[in-house]
Order: sequence, then structure tokens, then C-alpha cells
Amino acid sequence: MEGVMSYSEMTLTILKFFEFLQESQGPLGKFHGQRAQYLGLVLISLGTLILIPAIFQNHGQMKRLAILDGKSSWSLSQVVAILVGGFGLFAFASSVFRWFF
Repeated sequence: MEGVMSYSEMTLTILKFFEFLQESQGPLGKFHGQRAQYLGLVLISLGTLILIPAIFQNHGQMKRLAILDGKSSWSLSQVVAILVGGFGLFAFASSVFRWFF
């Protein structure tokens, strides 16, 4: 789970870097922001698609542990991963929506 969360942070850092490149004028001329949007969509969708099976795998392991000690099968990391996955789906949908409308 921690690896997936750090992947999301890395994605946001890469997107900020491309925003900086788009605003600056380099030695090769103006940077094409359309490619950055494509890369951003690919990274967001990849991170979200990786996060979904990780959530199910974690929940299955937590259920097996809950049988042994009788505690809840939900953990804080699982709830945060679900929220991050929802944010990823929202970011992907809003980006696609912005392109078409």
C-alpha cells in the first residue's frame, strides 16, 4: 500500500514539473503541454488501476487476520487508499471531461 501511495505522490510531482515547463521558455522553444496532459492521464489511470487490486488484496489479508484476533477487518491505510483511488477516478474523469467539453 505504501508503494502505491508514493506512486501517487510521484505522479503529482511529475505533473507539477510539466506545469513549470509549460510556463518557461527553454532553449528549444515553447514546451508542448498536450503531451504533458497525455502523460498525466496515463500516470493517473495507471496508479488508480494498480491501487484497486491492491485494496482488494489488502482487505482479503485483513479479513484473514480478523478471524485470528477478532478485530475489525478494516484499517486506516485501506480507507486512505480508497479515498486516493476515488480522487484518482475523479481526476481522470475531470481531465477527460475537460477535453471533450
